[in-house]
Amino acid sequence: MFEAALILLIPLAVGCFNTLCSRKLPPTAAWAAALTALIAALTLSTKLYLQGGACFEASWGHGGSLAFSWLLCFDELNAAFVVLASFISLACLTYSTKYVEHGSQLYSGLLLLFTSGMIGCLMSVDMIAFYLFWELMVWSSYALIHLYGEGAEAPRAAMLYLLISHVASTTLLFGLLSLYALKGTFNLLAVKELGLDSPLEVFAAASVSIGLLIKMGVIPLLHVWLPDAHSEAPAPVSAMLSGLMIEVAAYGFLRILYGCWSLESLRSVSWLVWGCGLAMLSYTAILSFSQLDIKRFMAYSSINEMGLVVFALGLFAHGAAVAAVAHTLNHEIVKSLLFLYAGCIVHEVKVRNIRTLGDMLWFMPEASAAGLIGSLSIIGIPGLNIFVSELLIYMAGVDVGLLAPTVAAAVMMAVFSAAWLRFINRVMLTRRRLGRVRVSFAMLIPMFALALICLALGLHPDPLIEAAERAASVVS
Repeated sequence: MFEAALILLIPLAVGCFNTLCSRKLPPTAAWAAALTALIAALTLSTKLYLQGGACFEASWGHGGSLAFSWLLCFDELNAAFVVLASFISLACLTYSTKYVEHGSQLYSGLLLLFTSGMIGCLMSVDMIAFYLFWELMVWSSYALIHLYGEGAEAPRAAMLYLLISHVASTTLLFGLLSLYALKGTFNLLAVKELGLDSPLEVFAAASVSIGLLIKMGVIPLLHVWLPDAHSEAPAPVSAMLSGLMIEVAAYGFLRILYGCWSLESLRSVSWLVWGCGLAMLSYTAILSFSQLDIKRFMAYSSINEMGLVVFALGLFAHGAAVAAVAHTLNHEIVKSLLFLYAGCIVHEVKVRNIRTLGDMLWFMPEASAAGLIGSLSIIGIPGLNIFVSELLIYMAGVDVGLLAPTVAAAVMMAVFSAAWLRFINRVMLTRRRLGRVRVSFAMLIPMFALALICLALGLHPDPLIEAAERAASVVS
């Protein structure tokens, strides 16, 4: 069905146009074209989600070594991810119309290319296309950080991000080529029930895992790109880096590792994966207390939450896959909201140091109300969305017999919650006798929408759990 392709092709085409014509386009026209493209992508993806999905295939060549087939699928595994990617990208673009003051034509084009790269990774089940869109995602986000970064360290952070991203990309590419050598096809849907019996199978699994885990920011030492990139990027880009891009890597873990290998064979090395997740969530829970930059603090919290996702993914069980999908989707919503809230503070107060902030509930009450909902959600307060998925992860850990590691994860998440309570107290409640400021509606509306989703999924989690069950059923 060609509608599946349009979800990707419309923002990709407009992104290319805005980027190439950035010097001649009026800013209003660039914003309007970009917003229209993402509204179209969101409308089409929501329609297909309600209809049950579709696939689109384009082939070049007539067999032999030159034949190539590009297969896009909008299925139960990626449907919720694609809808959320379209929605959050639209929210961040809307927010950007008042946040980005210069170079908006090029910015809007690069943001659409970034979105297209992520949607392309989510929908491509062909290894070549997946890798090409992965590279588009990396290069467009690098350009956004380098060109629109908010501090003097932005060029250095962008270069570090690019270098480590290409370590991840190269490692992932080796894994994908090994899969092709094993099965003789680039179609991920045709690769099933691999084991760890041959050296090539082990190499493929290790390469794919390491490449994706680097991109999720949970490989020790190679995680350093994430705090720098997230803190130096413009707030809407930070929201997409943390709320969408690292989740694309989590999706890739499900699509490739869960989809192509036998879970029974992967359980023999599961301790390596869940151990990595547990180590990073523990490390960042402790380190978060020393972070004084508001965006850097949130960046470390992203590593913490992805550590919990990796802990769940490393269990290699159906219940764990359900929990991982649910928590990944929740993290997309909450962390996007929190980075947009941080952007309001940076934009209006011009201060990033947590110690010198305070009284934000009085200074910018509307934005801080949304930020408070996001903060309470990420702590795991019952009635908000993160609580549900965290509980599912702990239940999955107990179900597979890993009681001690699960308790350790819960304890470290409690430590992490204490750091967030400290953040709420210092930033929102501590009296500083500041006056009030009115934040633009273009910045508030995306935050309100995300905050309402946090509340809705916390009070009525059935749609979230159903989407996670549908996704997990494809690969486990």
